Amino acid sequence: MGGEEDEEGLAVKKILSGWKVYFPEDSESADDAREIEIYDFQRIVDAEDAAERACEYDYHDRDGWERSMGSEFIIIVISPNGEHSAFKAWNEASVDHNVSRVER
Repeated sequence: MGGEEDEEGLAVKKILSGWKVYFPEDSESADDAREIEIYDFQRIVDAEDAAERACEYDYHDRDGWERSMGSEFIIIVISPNGEHSAFKAWNEASVDHNVSRVER
């Protein structure tokens, strides 16, 4: 867990969410589950929310971008009370556009 700075340079802190995740198609089991980190102002509301965050984690932190776009994989999330839920996931390429005002 670590801290980062947001766009304004303010410190933002990551915390453990209580939800865990593992990826069985990567030869992981429940024994390999790791807790999902979130920013201290965020909350995970249900298993699907946890799976979406796990998919982001896979893509950005586990080199999941190396998977073929559109290829499906399974995510298992474990709730804070120990309930296991399985989700099918896939990555899609998307384009984000950003604009900002320029003084002329």
